[in-house]
Amino acid sequence: MELVTQQPQKQRNIHHAFSLIELMVTMSIAAILIGLTAMSLTGGNASLQLLGAADATSAIFAQTRQLSASTNHTHELRLYRWEENAENRFGFFIHRVDSDGTATFTGESYIADSSTQLSTDLSSVFSDDALIEQPGNPPTKGSAISKARFVRIEIHPSGMTNLNAARADGEACYLSLTTRSEIERSGALHNFVMLVIDPSNASVKVLRPS
Repeated sequence: MELVTQQPQKQRNIHHAFSLIELMVTMSIAAILIGLTAMSLTGGNASLQLLGAADATSAIFAQTRQLSASTNHTHELRLYRWEENAENRFGFFIHRVDSDGTATFTGESYIADSSTQLSTDLSSVFSDDALIEQPGNPPTKGSAISKARFVRIEIHPSGMTNLNAARADGEACYLSLTTRSEIERSGALHNFVMLVIDPSNASVKVLRPS
């Protein structure tokens, strides 16, 4: 009896090439994913930037309160707004107020990045005559700026403020920070941070709308 040995068949390697349409679809999906990732990162960076600006603002309010209490002298936190290189800018500058009413810049300040904007109309926030915006340049800025004006927020050693007198109803003051890109967009703001200022002691609470 003859045994027949069956040789195993060699497997044929089948190579499937991508068609032009499949390549185009794959590239389109990849481009969409890259775009979505970039948008997500940009939005995240803007949010972090706003929170950083809000924290810095809260910190300089706290620093002004501490200086008033530790030196037993009233200090002003001046909120300046101005135009520089066709951009709207704002910043906070601490001034020591002497007994004769002279205000001297202490050298302590926080100037927000040009992409961070103060979107609130200050005339609607500080409506009392004592808190009306006045013309004047920030201490560290030269003649290259224009339309500079400021609001004086007084903090006394006792913790009392001129906000308390201006807001007789005890209502808090609200400042809104946003990004330049948000202001340039049409429609409602989506990326912004609210600063709630307690008129009784000028403490600041940072609120991020959900």
